[in-house]
Amino acid sequence: MKWVKRILLALLALVLLAVGVIYAWGAIIINTRYEPESRTVLTSSRPDITSRGERLASVFGCRGCHRMDMEGGVFFEAWYAGRIVAPNLTRAVDQMSHTELEAVIRQGVLPDGRSVFGMPSSSFAAMTDRDLSAILSFIANYPEQDQDLGHSRYGLMARMLFILGKFPPEAANAQHSPWQSGFVQDPLKHGEYLAINACTECHGQDLEGQGDFTPSLAVAKAYSREDFGQLMSDGTGLGGRDLGLMTRMGQDRFSHLNEDEVEALYQYLQSR
Repeated sequence: MKWVKRILLALLALVLLAVGVIYAWGAIIINTRYEPESRTVLTSSRPDITSRGERLASVFGCRGCHRMDMEGGVFFEAWYAGRIVAPNLTRAVDQMSHTELEAVIRQGVLPDGRSVFGMPSSSFAAMTDRDLSAILSFIANYPEQDQDLGHSRYGLMARMLFILGKFPPEAANAQHSPWQSGFVQDPLKHGEYLAINACTECHGQDLEGQGDFTPSLAVAKAYSREDFGQLMSDGTGLGGRDLGLMTRMGQDRFSHLNEDEVEALYQYLQSR
């Protein structure tokens, strides 16, 4: 029995060592500092701009993760993974400068230089100044919400995913620079822009899908223009199917696209 006890103690020691290495290595990734470009955007209280920002906040998913009133929410929580918090944006616009907000949203860099995790800054990196300004204008003019959920915490599983590169720091993951607004007259470029900002979060930066989570957007080629419009308006898939996550995205987000945007996105996905 003595040798069994020794083996169990040795295994326990190895487990504790592995946990310590994962936490330490994860801490290095979490605490790595980045130097963002110094950019800023202006905000406005004009109703046409705040209304446009409200619509874009739905299309690009801000009102999903951060909730309809932008008060924030707990995106994921489990003892083995930690607690991922989408912060209260109505407070963030008062607590950060426009330059700091831009760095968080499009460059994935927090005011202290660390990267954000979970927020799709790599998808928003291409967002135009005009669109970002409209979204921030909407948030800045929205009634401030009281909710304070604190900061995200990263447990063992989250840190393991960081180490394996499955959940990379957004500050190291951006592949685009902000686009200029002149592309909107070109449906293919407009569609590409919308896909980058609204689709890459789930379907990957190359739109080829992410394993069993989401398919390649080559699947869009099976849709007629009418069927695609239906998918965007109420999330109904071919044959009237419920597509799970995509159905919810159609109902909650893509139903806010206007007809020109739906057409541009359709043309782009058909052209790939």
